[in-house]
Amino acid sequence: MMYLKIAYRNLRRHSRQSLAAILSIAAGFVSIVLFEGYIEESRRMIYLETRQKMMFGDINIEHENTWKPEGRSEPWNVNLTSENQKIIEETLTQSNEIEAWAKSLRVDGLASNSQISSLFFGLGIDTKLAQKIRGSIWYWNAMYGVPLENADFNSVLLGQELGRRLGCVPNPAMHVKRTMKGYENVERPFECADKILQFSGSTASGQVSAVRLKVAGLVDAGMKDLDARWAVMPLEMAQSLANTKSVSAYSITLKNPKRSRAVASVLETQLKDKGLMVDVQDWRDHQVIGSLYKKVTSLLDVFKNFVIVIILCIAVMSVLNTLIKIVKERTREAGTWRCLGFPDSDVTLFFVFEAIMLGLAGSVLGALTSVAMTFLANSLGLFYRGGLFAEAVPFSIAFVPFDYLLSAIVLMSLCGLGSFWAIRQTLKRKISENLIHT
Repeated sequence: MMYLKIAYRNLRRHSRQSLAAILSIAAGFVSIVLFEGYIEESRRMIYLETRQKMMFGDINIEHENTWKPEGRSEPWNVNLTSENQKIIEETLTQSNEIEAWAKSLRVDGLASNSQISSLFFGLGIDTKLAQKIRGSIWYWNAMYGVPLENADFNSVLLGQELGRRLGCVPNPAMHVKRTMKGYENVERPFECADKILQFSGSTASGQVSAVRLKVAGLVDAGMKDLDARWAVMPLEMAQSLANTKSVSAYSITLKNPKRSRAVASVLETQLKDKGLMVDVQDWRDHQVIGSLYKKVTSLLDVFKNFVIVIILCIAVMSVLNTLIKIVKERTREAGTWRCLGFPDSDVTLFFVFEAIMLGLAGSVLGALTSVAMTFLANSLGLFYRGGLFAEAVPFSIAFVPFDYLLSAIVLMSLCGLGSFWAIRQTLKRKISENLIHT
């Protein structure tokens, strides 16, 4: 208790020096937690968009050869047949951990209007069930027009770039605001040179099939390359195009997403015991989608670690320089304590506790400033272009209490160690040298 009282008294007595140290510590704290919050919010955005907006859910079920060479060359041979679907759905119905599931079929081919054709990669979805996968946040997934659930049965949603190539553009042009909670549930106008497009593709038997679909809206497919080919249609229309009753995959959301890998393992065992050759996995472990997700998040981690190291180096230099200056300017005070009979260990603790209290005060000020700046940044509605993303994404910062706590501990420890090093250098001198220090 004595050490704390003396440390507090010294803080008040040397208030000008203390304020400089506190501001230096607070600046380091703010830099660290705001950047950490930005990276964490970016990671959350990618996760939620893949899980809900792109309708991958928590768990995917596919044929185990889907992404192997034989599956890529002959995708119709690795689709899940009607019999497979019956077994899968019976198994899913028996699980009390599943919140919702939906099935989909991947198709590709040519999308054409009266003047031009363009390659497309399409996804046929069970519209009512897919709505549950997207949840309330991404129920309205159309930037312009309406979701498939609100459109005619024979409708299609196009990626913005694919829509532009086929003569479908917003009218009037506008910036569609979106947040972590999705788009506003409002129909935004667009126009097409031809509202009805023809989608053609090959079937398993080698024939050419076609369906005519009405453009219900334009969507953001996420990545630029995908946006130029993306089309989403009702499952029945995709099956008609491919001349099949099979599906490519099931997407499943869980009541507790944290149990995704455990539940996936149980489901895979149950389905394989029933003779199905399937992979059941958390989408983050998926050979394609999961691989892309890991690459993006790994890049974010590298970027985060690089910048955090730079921030910490600057903070260390600033804080150490301030603390060393404070200790050196008070060398005679240290000599006075020694003259009064206090052992070097007590003098060291006086300064170390004072430095830790400075670290605590700086962290508290930094935390308050960070919370205010986080609230301000999130309320401004700023957007920026994010590399591979087709559309501008919202700039926002996550509030992560653990980062605040960890930053405070790191900075307080840094202050304590810096002060310990500086005072130990001072105490190596004779008392007389301390007292005549100028």
